[in-house]
Amino acid sequence: IPTPQDDVIFDANSFADANPFVFNSLGSHMYCRDMRWEAGVANMPQYNANYLDIFGSLTIEAAMTWNLTFASFLGSGDHTITTSGVPLFTVRFNGTGTFTLQDFLEANSIRFDRGTFDTNNQNIRALDMGAHSLANTKSLILNDSYIELIGPNPNPFLATFSIISDGMTIDPGNSILELSHPQSGVEFSYSLDLNNVIFSAPD
Repeated sequence: IPTPQDDVIFDANSFADANPFVFNSLGSHMYCRDMRWEAGVANMPQYNANYLDIFGSLTIEAAMTWNLTFASFLGSGDHTITTSGVPLFTVRFNGTGTFTLQDFLEANSIRFDRGTFDTNNQNIRALDMGAHSLANTKSLILNDSYIELIGPNPNPFLATFSIISDGMTIDPGNSILELSHPQSGVEFSYSLDLNNVIFSAPD
């Protein structure tokens, strides 16, 4: 059973049968330091879990199905996130480290509770993004990224892009934030800077 100190690696030798399942049968949470699905992993594996707590880096291979409800990044130090175009569901940052994106990220919801998320000039598509937790130190470095939020406001009390917890800093760089849903919005509970915000939904 992996712990936060263990690396979990899948490669071309991991699966003999077609469409194998990797799932958690012992409880709701799975843990690892790094999780790497390496190039050449065979037979279209399917990863199924409710919660994965990652204390290191994540690398996903394109030739797989990813059915994970919550991916939480909890480590310290410097780590990377590589999705290979595989969509994620909820992504949560709650470690003290820096998590740097290596390629395009598609997710339903992205949450910032603690630590640093560096988009590294990579593009992002999500339903919504925000920081709604307690007052922890957290930083969002947007560089030259294009971020498209395609969902409506998640509920009557939260906007599509919302920062309502103390401790957040944003380095907007030359980024573009586009909100394409007619019922989307931006909400800050204190002064923060964005570079270019586009509301593109038709009237």
